[in-house]
Order: sequence, then structure tokens, then C-alpha cells
Amino acid sequence: MAIFAVIRLLRFLCLSASVYAVSALNSDGTALLSLLRHWTLTPPSIKSTWNASHPTPCSSWVGVQCHPSHQFFVVSLNLSGYGISGQLGPEISRLYHLTVLDLSFNAFSGSIPSQLGNSTRLQHLDLSSNNFSG
Repeated sequence: MAIFAVIRLLRFLCLSASVYAVSALNSDGTALLSLLRHWTLTPPSIKSTWNASHPTPCSSWVGVQCHPSHQFFVVSLNLSGYGISGQLGPEISRLYHLTVLDLSFNAFSGSIPSQLGNSTRLQHLDLSSNNFSG
């Protein structure tokens, strides 16, 4: 009987570990990966470092800077001049601590999401030299 209890415990631990692995990325990282889905051309330097297996985008994601004392909060997204094309998704507003957003000199198109107006901490915004409309 004890062996069955051990087997059940091992199954439970394996299941718990797999659930943790799926949800390892924090909410700011999830928002950034959601943005990535709107882009039709993304350079390899971004694709290779924006990785869902990291617990936070603060460790090594290209263009991402985080709060010095709260390493889970993205405060700056600077992707100027990377040649990204596609649209800026509404998920940008889910980066609640964002103070700097620089997406200049890319090929973004479509309209600027109205949700960007909810980014109340934003101090620097540069969307110049893109193809936004509206």
C-alpha cells in the first residue's frame, strides 16, 4: 500500500512542476509576448531572447529594462531601429509600470491603440518614423 501512496505523490509532484513551468513567466513578460504576436517581422535578436521559459523579461530580453528594486516590473521598452513591422497591440497597456516607450524607426502600421492612454506612468513616448495611421 505504501508504494501506491508514493506513486501518487510522485504523480502529484510531476503535475505540479509542469503547471509551474507553464506559468513561470510573470505578467509583464506575458504582455510582451502578446505584443510579439502582432508583429509580422521581428529580428532574430528579439525572437531569440524573448523567451517564455524565463520567469521575468528583466534578465536578458533585448530592449527591456526593469525597475532597479522591483525586477519584475518593466519600466522601459526601447526597440528603436530594429526594423519591426506589424501592429502595436493593445497589450502595451498591460505594462503598468512603463515609463519609457521608444518604438521609433521601425515599420509599425495601423492605428495606435487607444489603450496606450491608460499608461499613466509613461513619461517618454517616441513612435516617430513608423507608418501609424489614424
